[in-house]
Amino acid sequence: MKKKLAVFFPGRRYGVDCPLLYYAEKICKNYGYETVLLYYSEHRDVKDMISISENIKQVKDDLEQKLSPIKWKDYEKIVFVSKSIGTVLAGYTEQKNHLHVHQIYLTPLEETFPYMKKENTMVIAGTRDPYLPAERLKQFCEENRIEVRWIEGVRHSLEEESVRKTLLHLEQIMEWIEEFIKD
Repeated sequence: MKKKLAVFFPGRRYGVDCPLLYYAEKICKNYGYETVLLYYSEHRDVKDMISISENIKQVKDDLEQKLSPIKWKDYEKIVFVSKSIGTVLAGYTEQKNHLHVHQIYLTPLEETFPYMKKENTMVIAGTRDPYLPAERLKQFCEENRIEVRWIEGVRHSLEEESVRKTLLHLEQIMEWIEEFIKD
């Protein structure tokens, strides 16, 4: 039996221990995936951060070393689950390694667009994301026939002021992720 792999690419202030990625990993493990968690995010309280483009470049330089032990050909199915700048890095990794990956992009950035493809891709975003306005993402995804799942009224974190509402969104997102990976 061939193996399955899920690789988790966090955001710059949203680590793999944060709810979206933490619970997505649990779902993947429940479906028999081996998991790889990447660590390159800053603590959420850090105020003076480098620019997004500098951060992406910095992490790209480090990714090869972190991912080099993986024997990609050993896996029948590979899923990348990514958040924010992680979406750029997940797309870059797929392209650079000539892989055929199922991508789950949580709150992608416009810099992710060159890597996004219509096959085996699911995008989840908030309708009030200031880093990538909903209209711009909607237009790009419609033009390229990419599936987008929207969380109404939320920003880049996919969270609300109300913890209860945030937990309802989290439950919905995990249902979408489970549906996407179980095929």
